[in-house]
Amino acid sequence: MRLPCYANFECRLADASLVHKYNFFILEVVKAHAARSPTYPRTIHYRGDGVFMISGANTVRYRRLFRPEML
Repeated sequence: MRLPCYANFECRLADASLVHKYNFFILEVVKAHAARSPTYPRTIHYRGDGVFMISGANTVRYRRLFRPEML
């Protein structure tokens, strides 16, 4: 069974054993989708408790503080 994750990922339900007790399920990503345009697409993020946000403006302000080993 495949379910949409709504985050540019195609997912499969990997484990539903905790759904009834904790309302918790585990999805396995089976395919990722990358947009060709726009370069910086607006994304939606779930912040918990039924609240969502749409990503804000792009900035390079903190680029000098970022190092690849931080990933």
